[in-house]
Amino acid sequence: MPETDLEAAAEVAERLRLVAADASVPEESGRPVRFTVSIGVSAMVSDGDDIGTLLNAADRALYAAKNAGRNRVQVGALSVPAFGQARCRLSGGRPAAGCRASGA
Repeated sequence: MPETDLEAAAEVAERLRLVAADASVPEESGRPVRFTVSIGVSAMVSDGDDIGTLLNAADRALYAAKNAGRNRVQVGALSVPAFGQARCRLSGGRPAAGCRASGA
């Protein structure tokens, strides 16, 4: 999402996750099938970042979300010092993919 910071992108991803969790698709029998999604979010934080680096960070965040229990949004930062540790955390206080744990 061009011109969108990491926090706003994570909020959009969370809204998408909630919509998917509330949706169902009926089987032929009429029984509803429910599903969940895991989403990895990343953002370019410096002029030196490129699309490949961005997608790689988002992919790492996606797999971190799946490994953390699925049905969640995981945020990954490309450059932690430039971006800041505060934005490397998800709800629950766990560090996001590519971020080091801190006491904050």
